[in-house]
Amino acid sequence: MAPTGDFADLVAPISAAYRHRDLQPLIRLSPLAGSDPDKILATAGWALIGETLVMSAPIGEAVADPDCSIEAAPTEAWLGGFADARGIPPDRRAVHDRIIDRILPDRAFATAEMEGRPVAWGLAVAERGWVGIFDIVTLPAARRRGVARRMVTSLLAWGRDKGAGQAYLQVVAENEAGIALYRDLGFTEVYRYHYRLGI
Repeated sequence: MAPTGDFADLVAPISAAYRHRDLQPLIRLSPLAGSDPDKILATAGWALIGETLVMSAPIGEAVADPDCSIEAAPTEAWLGGFADARGIPPDRRAVHDRIIDRILPDRAFATAEMEGRPVAWGLAVAERGWVGIFDIVTLPAARRRGVARRMVTSLLAWGRDKGAGQAYLQVVAENEAGIALYRDLGFTEVYRYHYRLGI
């Protein structure tokens, strides 16, 4: 039996649970939540952040790029390059690296080079006929030069080799360049989600 109740009655206990751990309350809202929870949180002053598109596409004829290397496990070079490009603070590196290391499905850790040096990083997981593309990050000097496209198509080709026929990814709504790239590669929007950050 599904739980029932008034979402408005849950806001205070949720906030208290977060505050008890010295954390700012955060709730993720997808279309499954309906519109009422979002309206209730907005009225209560919770900030809307992190609007994200979930997109999917058939893999099709994606071709791996020779300047994009893929490893089955995260190397120190991948972890360091990714963390630096993403701007992960040094005091968060150990936690981040543990999270990455605990990914269970088949994994791909990609590094793309330009003029002989690494300029982009990304990862993918393959499971049950799908490949998920995550955390594509490119150094500012290498952006808008086709590096992210080569990275994504290489990861799609890797997923196809692992038996996947479909791909999915998530991209923040403000990333217009990323959305344009993914649409050009055949991805279409499936749904959106966002977060409400408590006051």
